[in-house]
Amino acid sequence: MKFDPKDNPDWRQLEDGSVVTNKLAGTLLEPGESAEVQIILTWINGAQNVGEKVNWAEISKDKNDYDAPDVDSTPDNFEKGEDDIDSSPVILAIKTGGAKIYIGLTAIILLTFALGIDLIKKYVLE
Repeated sequence: MKFDPKDNPDWRQLEDGSVVTNKLAGTLLEPGESAEVQIILTWINGAQNVGEKVNWAEISKDKNDYDAPDVDSTPDNFEKGEDDIDSSPVILAIKTGGAKIYIGLTAIILLTFALGIDLIKKYVLE
């Protein structure tokens, strides 16, 4: 997948290739609450670039009014299983549209054969 900053004005790409946003800065999440942010990525077309890919995101900074630490996660530590990280599997596939062409050609060929057989029966075999 390719990140295009024109498609994502609220995001920026870091030197290591990761992308970050401050879209939820100042948003207070109560225990059990969740929030969503949207990012648009462009698929890099290629036969080797299909199948299941896993997109994941992690909260890299957190803050509260009391400077109390998060008891069940550490931001920006890449630890799976903590509640500050989430993943989403994505299936990438190629659709060529070739099936429509083959179905149409098959129908025309069968129609031509049926018409030919009908004409042979009508004019040659009588």
